[in-house]
Amino acid sequence: MLLLECLLAASLLALMVSAWPAAVSWHEEYVLYLAAKELQMAIREAQVQAKNDDVHYRGAAEGVIFRCFMRNGRVRYETYRGVERTHPSGSLPCGVSLSGNGTAPKMVFCRDGFAGRSRIYSYRLTSGGGKHALVVVCAMYTGRVQIRRG
Repeated sequence: MLLLECLLAASLLALMVSAWPAAVSWHEEYVLYLAAKELQMAIREAQVQAKNDDVHYRGAAEGVIFRCFMRNGRVRYETYRGVERTHPSGSLPCGVSLSGNGTAPKMVFCRDGFAGRSRIYSYRLTSGGGKHALVVVCAMYTGRVQIRRG
């Protein structure tokens, strides 16, 4: 009976050890997906701010500017109206990195909803090890913000 219990405990331990890498990979992918959703919502909020622009900010030549960049090993995003930083601004979770867009790329949104004055229309996020990647894409004319596998 004791031998049977030891074999059962050893087989359960072996099963847990073999499932550990899959659980870690799933967690990295899930954190990356949540970070991409946060970035998607922040871009969408910047678009809404541009459409609801008021008289106080009309003098800003470019409209609402959304920037996403790496600082101190973390991905940060900021929104500007003219020279003033506004909401949304924040950091994505640790273990997520921004890749492939140069330094401090920006998206520019105008009151008419057109995003055609931007240099880029996407941000590529990767997990810590680079195993998983997602791309947050903003459509230039419709303003639709999507998350795609990268």
